[in-house]
Amino acid sequence: MKFHIDISSKVLKSMSYKRNTCSIGNHTYLDGIEQYKPGIKRLQASEAEIKALSVNYAAILKEKEGCLVLHKIGPADGPLGQTLIITCTGREGITRSISISVMIYIIIRAPFSNAYPIFAQQGYENPREATGRIVCANCHLANKPVDIEVPQAVLPDTVFEAVVRIPYDMQVKQVLANGKKGTLNVGAVLILPEGFELAPPDRISPEIKEKIGNLSFQNYRPTKKNILVVGPVPGQKYNEITLFLCPFTFMPKLILAKR
Repeated sequence: MKFHIDISSKVLKSMSYKRNTCSIGNHTYLDGIEQYKPGIKRLQASEAEIKALSVNYAAILKEKEGCLVLHKIGPADGPLGQTLIITCTGREGITRSISISVMIYIIIRAPFSNAYPIFAQQGYENPREATGRIVCANCHLANKPVDIEVPQAVLPDTVFEAVVRIPYDMQVKQVLANGKKGTLNVGAVLILPEGFELAPPDRISPEIKEKIGNLSFQNYRPTKKNILVVGPVPGQKYNEITLFLCPFTFMPKLILAKR
């Protein structure tokens, strides 16, 4: 009994020698709470940045695996974007509606997100879900108003201009891959009726080229020329995006064939 008391006394003395340590055999262990305090403080200081990175990373991985993930971060009501319906009447009295869906999105510029929009293009045959939402919104989370300027009516095989303005707060920042804050990126997905497409290069005048600048456009898929993808591009430089479209380029051939 006395031997047991002596051992206990030694252990107590060892523990009281340093308040946050405990000696067991030849090993000394830090108290669990003290050990993680520096890490906890760092996490608390950058909670928002870490949350944004983790949400974006998880969403992209899920989309890459072919899983549809709906993140309810931010307002729960309404799609992430805006849709504008424009009626265009052709020479033969044919009326079509242009459904232009534009969204502004925040891209967390981590290495795995630089491949945008490959994930969406490979994972979805059509960028518009049955609910009307654009699939890009599964990863890029935002809900901002946009302004779109288009002509009220256009004739077949006529180049016309569509101007998309994204009036967001230029002071808003996003978290970059290095953990620092940077400016937002913006982009757009335009879904047009069959027969509407980007104006061909030989129809682009020098004035139009100057207006477009270095901005590039791509088809969502080679077989879907009526679905265009723009961006991601720096929002401060391209908060106004101008596209030059050409509707019904095949109509004259069809009319001649019928006659």
